[in-house]
Amino acid sequence: MKRNIYVQLSGIVLAMLMLTQCSTSKNTTKGDNNDKKNAPISATSVVANALQGNWQFDYFTMVNTDKTILFPMQVPSLNFDPKEKKFSGNAGCNSISGSYQCTGNSLKFVQPMMITRMSCNAAGEKTFIEYLNTVTKFVINGNSLELIADTKPIIMMKRVAK
Repeated sequence: MKRNIYVQLSGIVLAMLMLTQCSTSKNTTKGDNNDKKNAPISATSVVANALQGNWQFDYFTMVNTDKTILFPMQVPSLNFDPKEKKFSGNAGCNSISGSYQCTGNSLKFVQPMMITRMSCNAAGEKTFIEYLNTVTKFVINGNSLELIADTKPIIMMKRVAK
């Protein structure tokens, strides 16, 4: 009988992990703040937290031009904050920031993004921003971040060491 209870509890915990979204659940009880420290970590939170940190542009998968030509001033970068669901960075010259939505490995940059409008010669900046607007998924493999539009990888990024 005890074994059946453990099997049922395991199934419930697994189902809860599968149903949670990208962010950790918020504790809405009026109890002590220590309750939040003991909240379970969901599997999808782990996926979302993998995005956390700084990522630097490596290449476009559909544009065969050297990144120093596309971005002569600065290579694009993104910094993800999964707790706030915000990102910031640069697109090669101009600063960008905004919010994103994430469920599992689905990813969407919420419009409108904040973009500065400095005059600069970064031919790839427009492409970088346009591609970000089409992202639907992401895959992290080691220190590589692949941003995907539908089924096509479009932007490859590398994790920047702290």
